[in-house]
Amino acid sequence: MDAVQLLGLECELPGEAVSDAELAAMLTCSEDFVAGLSQGKLRHHAPDGTGPSHLACAASERLLKRLALEPADIDLLVFATNTPDFFFPGSACLLQDQLGCRAVPCLDVRSGCTDFLAALDVARRYVAMGRYQTVLLATAEVSSHQNRFDGESPELACLMGDGAAVALLEKGDSGLSVEACSLVVDGSRKEDYWCEFPASRHVSTLELPRDSRMPAEKIAEGAHFPLVDLTAMRELALHRLPEALDAALAEAGLSSVDATVVAHLDPGTAGAVGEQLGDKAGRIIDQRHAYTLSAALPMALADLLADGQLQPGQSLALLTAGSGASWGAAVVKA
Repeated sequence: MDAVQLLGLECELPGEAVSDAELAAMLTCSEDFVAGLSQGKLRHHAPDGTGPSHLACAASERLLKRLALEPADIDLLVFATNTPDFFFPGSACLLQDQLGCRAVPCLDVRSGCTDFLAALDVARRYVAMGRYQTVLLATAEVSSHQNRFDGESPELACLMGDGAAVALLEKGDSGLSVEACSLVVDGSRKEDYWCEFPASRHVSTLELPRDSRMPAEKIAEGAHFPLVDLTAMRELALHRLPEALDAALAEAGLSSVDATVVAHLDPGTAGAVGEQLGDKAGRIIDQRHAYTLSAALPMALADLLADGQLQPGQSLALLTAGSGASWGAAVVKA
């Protein structure tokens, strides 16, 4: 496969950071409870009316300006999100319109918590085969608009934040080279972390009237909010992420990397995985932001580059596991 580079990561965080005390007040729980889950990670909440496409657009405009490019230079948009603006059309279409791109293909990618890895793999293969020259890869999430904030099941609200990260993919060797990218999904574990409604499979079942898409009893049950089994998510990460790193290293032709980022819903699980990986993972990079689903890995990568923690010639592994259930890894080299 021809060399593909990841250029000019840009991030967007909406508004001011939300403190543990502020979140505790929203959830009517103690600040200690929130702090115990979030472990000092920064979280941001997008204002009402702001979708992932808006966050990605702000980051994309800065990215194009920094690289002296125009929206017309983009040949393909690939957008990874678990919290799309609308049921349809996809957020990639909305981003295309907001940026003022010409009429080009737009793809939304939804692979659970491995969205970024899936989008990266799709984009790099399109570029490597010469189908598209310049691909805008966007990741953005507004989980605060999806999670429950009524005090019931507050874990997700404590563990997650909103944000976006975007980059361009092109052939060449002046940016981060994408050395490997792999992911696995086990759909039999879909209910480990999922959101059932709104759904397209129900028409007249569940006493659902033909002219209604949301049965009242399901709303009362909270089935339109995400549910998570944190124990199952921890088990998945501890069991599968070491083998995901091995698969990525094999594809990249490496025996080890200089550093590794583990993105996971639970900071404690991310730390435990890091301890389990051993010397082949190099140094484990701690993340400053709360979990942002598809945007978690590229946001962490952007922070690492901004801090000068990845020097020319060094390699980095990016690992994640979660909804789907899915897990995987990528390797990039500076």
